[in-house]
Amino acid sequence: QRGTGDGLEEPSGALHGSLANLDADADLSVPEHVHETSAEILFIEAGNGTMVMGDERFPIRAGQVYEVPPGVRHGYEAGTEALQAWSLIHN
Repeated sequence: QRGTGDGLEEPSGALHGSLANLDADADLSVPEHVHETSAEILFIEAGNGTMVMGDERFPIRAGQVYEVPPGVRHGYEAGTEALQAWSLIHN
């Protein structure tokens, strides 16, 4: 959204979206799930584990960014360090 200078916001055209800060213990996993109409962008700040996207599994580490397209099954398998990440879900 753009500021108007009067404390109110003008719509930017986005209808749905969310930004979340994930701060999880090392033993937390995220079950595989699907966002049918939304994409998700994940920025990994700290931690490790395994990212699951579709039929692929690969290690994650700090500094990586992932884009999960709409309709793609994805999840996270716990690693040995606490996970800190940002998740942006948008249409």
